[in-house]
Order: sequence, then structure tokens, then C-alpha cells
Amino acid sequence: MTTERVYRGGNPWTQASEDDPLVTVSLHVLKSQLAELDQLADAERTSRAALVREAIDRLLTRLKRLRIRLQHP
Repeated sequence: MTTERVYRGGNPWTQASEDDPLVTVSLHVLKSQLAELDQLADAERTSRAALVREAIDRLLTRLKRLRIRLQHP
């Protein structure tokens, strides 16, 4: 299943820095997840990658907070 992507311009490399460069990661997702991700990206006028980076940031923040709470009850 191929979903049509809309080119929005912009340069993803501007979201990285010399100290923290972007790297390429390959992963498998369900077709239904990809379709939902594409719909959300289109609605938000952003890219799949930007949404995934945001989701990873939010997950890492929550896991760090949980870890701290478990270590210091």
C-alpha cells in the first residue's frame, strides 16, 4: 500500500545540530499505523519523521519521569 505524500518543503536537517545530528533509523510498522501516521502528518502539515521524533521525545520524557518516581517513592 502506497500512500500519497504531500511535499511541504522545509529542510529536516535544520532540526539537528552538530552536537546532535539526525541519523537514519529503519523500522517496521503496520500498514494501518502508516496510514494513520500519514493522515495525521497531512492534517498537521508536517512530516512522518517529525511526528515520530515528537512521539519518541514524549515517550522518553514519560519513561524518565516514571523511572525517577520508581527510584524515589
